[in-house]
Amino acid sequence: MVSFPTVLLISDDPKFSPSLIAAWQKIGNVPDFVCMTGEVPAGEATSAYTLAIIGPVNAPRAEAALNRLARAARPVIFISRDQQMLALARTSAAGPVCIRQGGDWIEKVIQCAVAAVGGKAPQKITTTEFATPERELLLGRCMLEMRHTLINALTSILGNAELMMLKESALPETTREQVATIHEMALRINELFRYMASLETELQLGGSPEITTGCVGEL
Repeated sequence: MVSFPTVLLISDDPKFSPSLIAAWQKIGNVPDFVCMTGEVPAGEATSAYTLAIIGPVNAPRAEAALNRLARAARPVIFISRDQQMLALARTSAAGPVCIRQGGDWIEKVIQCAVAAVGGKAPQKITTTEFATPERELLLGRCMLEMRHTLINALTSILGNAELMMLKESALPETTREQVATIHEMALRINELFRYMASLETELQLGGSPEITTGCVGEL
């Protein structure tokens, strides 16, 4: 049985969730929504959600929500008008995609949200259609913002694979080979993240790094 995606909407603003849901309904493929104005549940209750979207909330509640969602290892989108709140969210272990609430923020949120729940990102959401460069820029931002969450998951995979390899004498030969493959592939992904970080640093310093598919493919 295929589970239907469920999106958790968290906000103190009574207009936030209805506005987001109404915009999503215009593009179809609407998930189940759970709107929350109280504290975010911990444990299995939080893990049940496919995606969490945090709207306008105060700083203590934002920090508490991000901490609980980090333990659930689910994608998170964080929206705020406050740059300090966005900066706080970017340091969270939850690794949220941070979007400033202004202008066409609803379109940007839905672009990221649809991709996060495994759907096809719409070319047109409401009355505004992203140009191709803007869609590519948003995709790049999503990848960068979610990088911390992916690295956390990758660290867990590497750690568990290495623990199993320490006890390889007790494992069947086929299992040892599978664990070795998982470890090798995880190391390649780790190298890819290091390459992305290096590329980002060069761009921030104003350089023009040369990007070649061979550089990534031969890791």
